Amino acid sequence: MTKSGNGAANGWGVNSEYGKLHDVLLCEPVNFKWLPTSSISKATLRSGAKFDRQLAMRQHREMAQAYEDAGVTVHMLEPDEALPYQVYARDSSFMTPYGAVVTQMHQWWRRGEYAPVIKFYQSKGIPIFQMITASAFEGGDFDVIEPNTVLIGFCGERTQEPAAQQVKGWLEAKGWEVKLAPIAEHYVHIDLMVCMLAPKLAAVCLGHDRRLDLDWLKSKKIELVPVNYRDTMGLGCNVMSLGDSKIISTAASKELNKTPRAAGFKVYDPGYEHVHPGRRRRALHGTGVAARSRLKRGAYRVRPHAAPCAEDRHCDDRGDDAEGRRATGSAPSLSPSTIHAAVDGHHRLGC
Repeated sequence: MTKSGNGAANGWGVNSEYGKLHDVLLCEPVNFKWLPTSSISKATLRSGAKFDRQLAMRQHREMAQAYEDAGVTVHMLEPDEALPYQVYARDSSFMTPYGAVVTQMHQWWRRGEYAPVIKFYQSKGIPIFQMITASAFEGGDFDVIEPNTVLIGFCGERTQEPAAQQVKGWLEAKGWEVKLAPIAEHYVHIDLMVCMLAPKLAAVCLGHDRRLDLDWLKSKKIELVPVNYRDTMGLGCNVMSLGDSKIISTAASKELNKTPRAAGFKVYDPGYEHVHPGRRRRALHGTGVAARSRLKRGAYRVRPHAAPCAEDRHCDDRGDDAEGRRATGSAPSLSPSTIHAAVDGHHRLGC
């Protein structure tokens, strides 16, 4: 955990999604329970499936162990019995090179999540850069594509445009390039659709939402690893780069996991479907790897993190479109230049 002079006080900060991850913020699912938050979670509850708290705790511990095995320091939020979805720590705050941004959750049962987050940052002496006030904003919609460049999603039912514009203004004042991306409500957050695996390498959903500007990503010479719509809805695009050619995914993301492994990455793939009903949808309902907040990254980032798959990524039960079906199949090959950048190009920009 080195200090880079990248703008953040006390060495805390994140300036990419793929630099070496030093610290991550989680919350144990001691108060977690399934709630009817979306079409998929409602279908799970109607199916008669029973929530197993001990299994959820065991799967969460397995994920935390994967971080520790990769050399990441794991921090835990203090659980609050009034906050059943606090386990999705990815959404209640996000990290920048200038300190944390405390968000404002949309659903009423999550609105109190700001309190334990603020207490945590104050107890650790981690600076708070800003607090969302304009409307709802959830951390899963803050996607740092590369240093000083961020993709911000908003669907209206979680993150709302006024808050997205508020964050855009703060970062543009710091010289960042900010791309706003309106997305369909059933995707919930942008990190369900676009996930940076390494420098110039992103997993991207090729699904129904034509509003996602893939040309913008391609203009930055980012190679796209396609994830079909059905796998995306099972959180198959929701992974976490640890830097140093390491990624945390889940056991359910079998197709996506093939690509980084073929490129020489170490892929941790713990089970997490019981915490995130979205992942069990095809089997039942699940939680993803994005459920954590990154606090500190090396030359590329520092931020808070939630559990695998931030928040209830349960979306409408829609079928694959033609493009999504074409994206299915064997894992795409990566160009030699992309593999070299992904495996060796970890510039330490912020921490």
